Amino acid sequence: MEDNAASFLAEWGKLKAARSTFDQHWQEVCERFDPIQARFFDQDRQQGAKLVPQNYDSTGIAASEKFSAIMESVLTPGGKEPWHTLTPPGEVEDLDPTHPVSVWLEQANSTLYKTRNSPKANFPGQQSQVYRTLGVLGTACLFIDNEPAKGIYLRYRAIHMSGVCVGIDAFGRVDRVLYRYKLNARQAVQEFSNRGDVLPKAIRDAALRSPSETFWFLHCVYPNPDVTFGKIGPAGMRFASRHVCEYDQSIVRRSGYRTMPYVVPRFFIGTNEDYGRSPAMYALGDQKMLNHMGAFRFRAAQRELDPIWLTTDDAVMTPLRTRPGSINGGMLNDDGSPRVRPMLPTGQRFEIDAAITDETRRAVNDFFYINLFQILVDTPTMTATEALIRAREKAALMAPPTTRMQAELLGPMVEREMDLLMNEGRLPPIPPELVEMGQYEIEYQSPYASAAEADRASSVLQTFNAVAPLVQFEPDILDNFRLDNMVRTVAKGFRVPADDLATPEEVQAKRDQAAKQKAIGAMAGAAKPVAGAVKDLAQAATMGAA
Repeated sequence: MEDNAASFLAEWGKLKAARSTFDQHWQEVCERFDPIQARFFDQDRQQGAKLVPQNYDSTGIAASEKFSAIMESVLTPGGKEPWHTLTPPGEVEDLDPTHPVSVWLEQANSTLYKTRNSPKANFPGQQSQVYRTLGVLGTACLFIDNEPAKGIYLRYRAIHMSGVCVGIDAFGRVDRVLYRYKLNARQAVQEFSNRGDVLPKAIRDAALRSPSETFWFLHCVYPNPDVTFGKIGPAGMRFASRHVCEYDQSIVRRSGYRTMPYVVPRFFIGTNEDYGRSPAMYALGDQKMLNHMGAFRFRAAQRELDPIWLTTDDAVMTPLRTRPGSINGGMLNDDGSPRVRPMLPTGQRFEIDAAITDETRRAVNDFFYINLFQILVDTPTMTATEALIRAREKAALMAPPTTRMQAELLGPMVEREMDLLMNEGRLPPIPPELVEMGQYEIEYQSPYASAAEADRASSVLQTFNAVAPLVQFEPDILDNFRLDNMVRTVAKGFRVPADDLATPEEVQAKRDQAAKQKAIGAMAGAAKPVAGAVKDLAQAATMGAA
């Protein structure tokens, strides 16, 4: 792209046209799974406008909400404990807790977690919306920035996909983001008030004359082709940033970012597709069937509860009153039989409808992983081994999407957060030892990671159950195992708190003490016969002298 407004606007038009099929698909999916987001062709929709009813069955809407809660509990659970830790590079062996690198990583992890969960950051609410969008659309967008002047060191905002187009690099990663957004005149003056910003005079005048008048802008973030690392200012940043005003096709702000401010995760990625696909897309057919069946069920129930009335002839009759307690004169024949009667029962088989509906609802819930988690609720009296096996199965089924979310959502998010905190001096200087080691790594502590630990613990227990009968014939067979490591693996799988486990040094000290006591006991036991023999010799010598 050339560095001018016309080029950026043209690029937006091309990207928007290229993903038009996705827009149609997303609109259809949103109408049935998340009506609030169904505005891909009506971005100027009046606030509070009634949404067009598309659903006789709310299974899809409820499933998308539950999916958001599931992903949050699996990937970024709330609470006092962080869902990740920063660790040295994998090739570096365990460091002492007092090592400068260990101390810095612990401080950085704690600061990051506290800042992210500050009320000003608004992380939980925005992240929940990201998860819901992933379940419905398969692609989401999270913008991360800060405003240090107001004490906001991290700030998050989930962006509706109708205004976002992305570009992909040669390795299939998102490296370009174009975001079209709307501001009223007053907001535009507030936003573009930095030194170097060039806001059109017409918008500045509108802020005084008609502050609620709206204008469209385009934010383009892309790899800086002329980056000079180490140089101060936008020229030294990895990503270039341009804000374009569509009113007069001018660039109102030129800047840059050290790290990509837009995080764009994709749930399922199809071959040769830039945007992701979602559980809702796979469940769309089932949800449509539920809607059709719901409409039919509603009409059938109406016929049963408010039946069709039959008359003896089509002569003009007094209108039939069907309200309770009504009196209808002239509605009996001379023989006392009614001239009007309801149609005979239609024979609706509602039990068949209920069975098909329940099966289809389970299919929708399966796409959103809801039934997978419901199993653990429906069988609360499982043994520890059964619980480990269930956790192992759940981890296997959740592995593909969660691994992708760690790569496309959590990893880039932590990178962006650390960059902002480091630049604002919220973190201590990086120790030289860590610079020599290389980039730190992220170890996730979420329930999904715990499920992986449970998988290893289950393998250990199953191995012991298989080997135990052989020990009575060959006790030395246990020499094949590092029992201390295996015990720690099982404890970790059962999520035993680290404070309740003795450190390897404490274990060794206990064993040394036990060995010492055993040696003293052995020496004492050996000394008794010697003392007895000396006593006997002394007595014998005394008797001989006598």
